[in-house]
Amino acid sequence: GVVLPDDVDAPVVFDVGANVGLFAMEVLRRTNGKARVHSFEPVPATCAVLRANLQRFTRIYGLSPREAPQVHNYGLGAESEQVRIHYVPHLSAMSSEHPSEIPDVDEFAAAFAKKMMEDPEQRKIHLNASPLLSLVLLLPRPLMTAVLAWGMRGRMHESSPIDCEIRRLSDVVDERASEVERIDFLKVDVEGNELAVLQGIRDEHWPKVQACALEVHDTHDRLREIETILRRKAGMKHVRISQEEVFEGSTVYSVFASRKPFEDAGR
Repeated sequence: GVVLPDDVDAPVVFDVGANVGLFAMEVLRRTNGKARVHSFEPVPATCAVLRANLQRFTRIYGLSPREAPQVHNYGLGAESEQVRIHYVPHLSAMSSEHPSEIPDVDEFAAAFAKKMMEDPEQRKIHLNASPLLSLVLLLPRPLMTAVLAWGMRGRMHESSPIDCEIRRLSDVVDERASEVERIDFLKVDVEGNELAVLQGIRDEHWPKVQACALEVHDTHDRLREIETILRRKAGMKHVRISQEEVFEGSTVYSVFASRKPFEDAGR
């Protein structure tokens, strides 16, 4: 979930693996456009959609260039480098540097259908996305899941490799020191590269991070390593690990960490 501090009027949010901007738009909605959002998306085609979506919210809230969400056409990782990402057109959430770690299509479709049934705002956004998708979202949940999975399987065969830029989070903080004095919420959803994102944060920058949420693909003992970094290196006193019902039996987990107790962390 999104947990923003109650005592900060314009919280700074880093959206790493922003995709088309659904998380960023939810943050802007929840803060009435006041949050200072930095969205990171390395795939150019996906980043173009992200930029268009956030420009629409900039107009809705009448934000100045300084207040507007900042879109960065690069990803974050352990090192500054070029990486090859397998891009899936029209299914950007399944794009990854590590396609073998992407959740099973049936799991992904079930999770998406569940979210559409439980989150009216996200459902509204997708209903306006395309005529075909809007029809699919009107189906009963079991049928919606089956149709989505069928469509996703077809799209997966259209993937193509794209060279993308990766930078370290600490380098971004150094370059933008005047506007990133703290990071109130760090969201990481990067399809297998979440440990690398945390490894790109130097020790002196961890105190800036107040809370974070990650989707973790637990291969090669990654979940344990991430929990260790959050507790020992980042100094997060409160760490919660959970697994959504649709991902039971898979390697996909949700990790939420905060310096404050969860019930006091904010809105």
